[in-house]
Amino acid sequence: MVMATVGAAYGLGTPSATLTNNNDKDALLFGWINQFLALIAIGLGKVALVAFIDHLQKHEAKAKRAFLWFIAGSNFIVNMIAAILVFVQCSPAKKLWDERIPGRCPGRKRVQTFGYIQGLQAFSLPTKIGLSVLMGLGVVDIG
Repeated sequence: MVMATVGAAYGLGTPSATLTNNNDKDALLFGWINQFLALIAIGLGKVALVAFIDHLQKHEAKAKRAFLWFIAGSNFIVNMIAAILVFVQCSPAKKLWDERIPGRCPGRKRVQTFGYIQGLQAFSLPTKIGLSVLMGLGVVDIG
């Protein structure tokens, strides 16, 4: 939130035509930093949730606990990869927030594809709802 707030102070979310060149670059820089940190925070949040569930349900089977940790750990790794891909999509990385810098951004399609996978965009809405319900049922003790 800090990066989004600072970025907004520089004009993040404002049409770039209304910003000065320096504010435009700064707004984009803080927007990219925000995206990087948000991806890490999302992964850490899921790890924290599994740690909380694990603490509450210590009596559960080891296989169930291992499965939850596998899901959280693999999700964290996927988010870390996505965060890294954000900053290596352009060469040099500074080209992300300053288009005037010479260079190329060959990794944009890779980031987009990885984002679809990471965000479950490859699945239909009913599949997403089913997965959410399935994962959510592990929190409720039905027996």
